[in-house]
Amino acid sequence: MEVVVVSRQMFADPEYLPLFDGDMIISIMSPGDTHPRPKAKGPRLDIQFWDVTEEIMDGEKLWRPIDDYHGMMIVTFVEEHIHFTNRIVIHCEAGVSRSAGVAVGLSRYFDLGMTENELRDRFPHFNLTVAQKIWKACEERNYVPVAPSYNGIMSDSESEDGCSIQPGASN
Repeated sequence: MEVVVVSRQMFADPEYLPLFDGDMIISIMSPGDTHPRPKAKGPRLDIQFWDVTEEIMDGEKLWRPIDDYHGMMIVTFVEEHIHFTNRIVIHCEAGVSRSAGVAVGLSRYFDLGMTENELRDRFPHFNLTVAQKIWKACEERNYVPVAPSYNGIMSDSESEDGCSIQPGASN
């Protein structure tokens, strides 16, 4: 299994990232985004949530983070398709926070070819709230971690320093 975390621009460029039959695609956008979606050749989950770690009121606009329902949607999608694919492609606007958070979250319970530690090191600004919602969904399904969790530098209950993006920033 291989996990690929990319930006929307990289995902849309077939020269940079050719898609293959059976690739599992998790496409993350902000609510209301209407960007064109490249055709996927395999199963695809289109999901929308803001790149924030807590609710933030910005004038008239309320920014909400990923919720339990979205976490369960992602886990259910992966569970249904993981045995029929060799690659999961996860993308969001910048390929740094939300998509990396999904990869880190899934890596604790699914063999993605990279460990949770490797993904945390590769994507130090991943959205911890996203990973936590995926861990919660996996725990509700009684999944067993494939490897020991991260070495304790950032546990589920610690702060997300360096892991959030404020309203108006893109990811």
